[in-house]
Amino acid sequence: MTSASSHSFKEQDFHIPIAFAFDKNYLIPAGACIYSLLESIAKANKKIRYTLHALVVGLNEEDKAKLNQIAEPFKEFVALEIKDIEPFLDAIPNPFDEDFTKRF
Repeated sequence: MTSASSHSFKEQDFHIPIAFAFDKNYLIPAGACIYSLLESIAKANKKIRYTLHALVVGLNEEDKAKLNQIAEPFKEFVALEIKDIEPFLDAIPNPFDEDFTKRF
């Protein structure tokens, strides 16, 4: 994982943060979306810097490595931050009773 603080982003450069949230079931579509976005950005103004925040659930280290592999060729203008949010989601109380959640 690349940290935005370890990048040499210049203060005068414009910065755009972009967040994605997905679980392991959407790893391939998310990877395709991220790659498509990065390909489009690569054709644009290189003075603009981006931080992609991938908020994920259920990804293992191999999955995270695949996402980093997608972003690697674009590291000149993109930093990828991968954050496992499962502990955060587990801490949120479920407002629905057990009978309701069994239906889904």
